[in-house]
Amino acid sequence: MMRRRSDEILAARLAARSELTPSGCREWRGHDNHGYGIMWDGALNQRVHRLAWELANGPIPAEMKICHRCDNRRCLNVDHLFLGTQAQNMLDMTIKGRRTQGESHGRAKLTENQVREIRVAPGPQRAIAARFDIAQSAVWEIKNGQRWRHLAFDKGEK
Repeated sequence: MMRRRSDEILAARLAARSELTPSGCREWRGHDNHGYGIMWDGALNQRVHRLAWELANGPIPAEMKICHRCDNRRCLNVDHLFLGTQAQNMLDMTIKGRRTQGESHGRAKLTENQVREIRVAPGPQRAIAARFDIAQSAVWEIKNGQRWRHLAFDKGEK
């Protein structure tokens, strides 16, 4: 079984393969398919921001994430990182306006106007779904406020 390298060796490798930017971020050179820095620690590949956090603060509690105040996935400056739950990370993303939703989402099949039409459309949900080329369950979720929640219901809607 492989063992993780010593903290001193890992810290030296993190410093050698990253550089300080004018914004104060310590950016890792290179990244994975999701934009995060990755480094082999002697036992497995680790995301460098998590590794930097552990070297500075100790183990990351189960179910906790290491979040970026700077929103720079390649940053491993521990002053830019904070411990949070997945829900806190998503809230942070939403507050900062980085969450894609509605028409701006890459897989959106409907426009906001179509969603408003669906909300007030009379008749069977199956027929409404066919008219907009979506699943009947999507119609139910739109009419019941489970999809497109960011759109406020207009007066006269549910």
